[in-house]
Amino acid sequence: MFEDVKIIEALSRERKKIRGKEEVLIEEVNKILSDELFTEKNILKNLKTYNQTFDLLDEETLDKSKIYGLKEIKNICIRYKLRFLDSQVYKGEFPSEAIFSIKELSKEQRRTFRNFKILGPYESFKNKNNTSDPILFAETNYGNFYLIHHWDNKVKWYKKITAFPLRRIETLLSTICMVSMIFTVSLPNKLLVTSSQFSFWGLHRFACFFHLLIFFTGLTVYMLFAFNKNFSSSNWDENKI
Repeated sequence: MFEDVKIIEALSRERKKIRGKEEVLIEEVNKILSDELFTEKNILKNLKTYNQTFDLLDEETLDKSKIYGLKEIKNICIRYKLRFLDSQVYKGEFPSEAIFSIKELSKEQRRTFRNFKILGPYESFKNKNNTSDPILFAETNYGNFYLIHHWDNKVKWYKKITAFPLRRIETLLSTICMVSMIFTVSLPNKLLVTSSQFSFWGLHRFACFFHLLIFFTGLTVYMLFAFNKNFSSSNWDENKI
């Protein structure tokens, strides 16, 4: 229950959960549209895009178990407060195993590809001495991402809980309401009313809840601005650090 979470396993579970029949059908349509780019009729018409695709991995020749869509990556980033950014933003050192994997993949694909992405916590992009371990991806020709190398990429079991309030505006509001409710229920009657004749539940307790709700909302807004915090749903792929 309190074991650290492996991001790779979380990604695989997310992929299995959201890739239903409709998702597979959409993916097949995208592949057909992408393949149209390489027909003889369209090569000259789309020459610029055609050249750019050789910077991408050919998905048809890759291990399908290592291919992840942007949707599941986004969901995991928001859930565990991670970032999915260009590899140039990463401050740490790339291990020799990752470099070797890239070289081997280049030989198999017979091309020099680019568009590398790093999935990891915010700290690994800000501090080169950070010990948080990220995951290295490369973009495919179908807009998905292929897992090239991963370190011992675990996050603490409580990360999902601590990251919950700042996932998006809805989760923040629900957290404020929940905290206000907990405080309202935990306060004894003698702190809210002067007479012992009042029952536990009454208008005084509802009034307390709304006052606490206003207080915690104001405090939260102040802290968001003071500490320059943002929602994970809006900055999970923001390269600005």
